[in-house]
Order: sequence, then structure tokens, then C-alpha cells
Amino acid sequence: MNKKFKFIMLIDDDKPTNFLSELVIKESECCDKVESYLYAESALAFLQENSQSNELPDLILLDINMPSMNGWEFLEEYKDIKFAEDNTPIICMITTSLNPDDESRASKIDVLSGFHFKPFSLEVIQELQKSIWDNQLN
Repeated sequence: MNKKFKFIMLIDDDKPTNFLSELVIKESECCDKVESYLYAESALAFLQENSQSNELPDLILLDINMPSMNGWEFLEEYKDIKFAEDNTPIICMITTSLNPDDESRASKIDVLSGFHFKPFSLEVIQELQKSIWDNQLN
């Protein structure tokens, strides 16, 4: 059995998508807590305020196309946060973008651990869970 996440953060401006993603996460029983943020700025503020605490998510699922601050802009700001040692959240992009440039761009960003297409599914969360815990063991 895979290790559980204590906290997963969803950052997506679409309420129905967040609702469905939360259902999948809860069904998978892969974490203790899941929170959705409709605005990247709000999620960023939370991460900045809690950067030295135990309140950080283990995993962030980030959308690309959002108003006001998109996923790429979020990642630029995120890189400047100073997290407590060994407490940096893992980030995976979850998107509907079919633009091959987005996947290529994501592969070059070192803070990203994955790039997956919506809809978010039980298979994707299990794949993420396995790859993340396997990488942490190596």
C-alpha cells in the first residue's frame, strides 16, 4: 500500500473541476485533508504565510489557465518562497491544455514533478502517489 499524503492543495479556477477532483481524492483515500483554491494568489499567500510551518501541503495540483495569475506566473512566485528544510510541497500540473508547448515548458521547470491532463482520475492519483513515494525512497 502507498503512503498517504497528509494534505493536498488544488489550485484551479473552475469550481466543478475542483469538486470532481476532491471527490476523486477522497475516494482514493490517499490523503487526510484536501483544500481547493480558486485563485493562485490565495494559494500563494497561504504558502508564503506557512512556509516554515507543518501546515503545508505535501502535494499541489496546479492548473495552467487561470485568470489574474496563471499557473506559470504562480510557479515564478513560488520559486521565491523559502520553505523549512525537507518541507517543500511537490507540484504537479493538471490541465486541459492540449498545447504541446505547455508540456514541453513544464518539463523544463525543476519544481514540477508531473504534468497530467484533466479530468483528474483515480488512476492519475495512484500514479502520482506511487511515483512520488518511489522517488523519495531513491
